[in-house]
Amino acid sequence: MYKSAVVTGATGFLGRHVTSILLRRGFEVSIITRDEEKAKTLFANVPVKIITGSLFDPALLRDIPEHSAIFHCAAITGSVHTHQRAYIKANVAGTRSLLQAAVDKKAAHFIFVSSISAVGARGSVQHPITEDTIPDPETYYGLSKALAEQMLLEQAPAQLPITIVRPPLIYGPGQNARSGAALLFKLLQRKIVPIVGNKHARVALVHVHNLCNAMIDLSLNHSGKEIFNVCDPTSYVLNDLAELINPPALRRRFLTIPYPLVAPLALLGSGISALCKRDFGLCLENLNGISKNGFVMNIDKALSRGYQPEAFLNNKGALD
Repeated sequence: MYKSAVVTGATGFLGRHVTSILLRRGFEVSIITRDEEKAKTLFANVPVKIITGSLFDPALLRDIPEHSAIFHCAAITGSVHTHQRAYIKANVAGTRSLLQAAVDKKAAHFIFVSSISAVGARGSVQHPITEDTIPDPETYYGLSKALAEQMLLEQAPAQLPITIVRPPLIYGPGQNARSGAALLFKLLQRKIVPIVGNKHARVALVHVHNLCNAMIDLSLNHSGKEIFNVCDPTSYVLNDLAELINPPALRRRFLTIPYPLVAPLALLGSGISALCKRDFGLCLENLNGISKNGFVMNIDKALSRGYQPEAFLNNKGALD
C-alpha cells in the first residue's frame, strides 16, 4: 500500500492522465520532467510537486520522496527513424537509473509502462498473446522495452514490488496526433480505406483511463514482480472500429490490398531497419500486427487481479 506517487513523463499523453487520476483518487503526487514551464502550465493550480531534470541526474533523483510508488511513463516511443542507441539510452539506461533511485528512496512500488511491442506480433485470434508468450520483438523500440523488462525483473531487489504493464495502442482525450492510435483512426476516417488482408482483422487498443486505473489497481493488489497485458476487454474488428469512430452518415469503401503485394515492401523495410539500426513504419511486425491479428492479447490475468476497464470506444466521449 502507498499514499504518494512519483510520475515520470507527466507532460506526455499517458503521464498527464496518470497524474490526474492519481490526484483524483487521493494520492499525493510528484512529477519528474525536463520541461518545467510546460509542467507548470499543464498542472496550474494542481497540488503536484515538480522535480525538474533528467533521469540521469543523481541530484535530481535525490528529490524523490521516500516510500512512494514510482510510475515510470517516460520513454522514447515507437518513432520512425529513431536510432537503436537512443532507444537503449532512454528506455533501458533511464529505467535503470530510476530503479536505483527507487531503491535508495525505499520506494513502495515500481510501475513500468512497457508495450506489447516488447513481445512482437506473435498473437492470433485463436492464440492471443499472454504474459507467458516468449518475447521476440522486431522493432528497436520493442527490443528496448523487452530489455528494460528483463533488467527490472533481474536487478530489482526482492523487497521492491514491480508491476510491468504491456499496453497496445493507447487512445483517449488529448492523444498525440502522431501516435499509432491517432494514425490508425485517421486512416479509418477516409472515404476510401485501404486495408491489407481483410477488413475483419482485429486490433487491440486500450483507453488511456483504463490503462491508468489498471496501473494503480494492479500495483495495489500484489507485492511481487508481475507482468500484465492491459487492453480494452475486446479486440476491435477494423470494419467495426471504422463504424465507431465515424459519423453514422459517412459512407466509406474498403479497398482490400492483398497481403502478398505488401509483404515484400514490409520485408524490405525490416531489412533496411536492421541495416541502419533504426525503426521504420513499414516492417513485417507492424504489417502482421494490423493485418494478421498479431497484436491480439489475452488479459485474463489482469482481470483476475483487479483490472476493471470502464471506458470504451463505443462510449460517448471516449475521445473527447
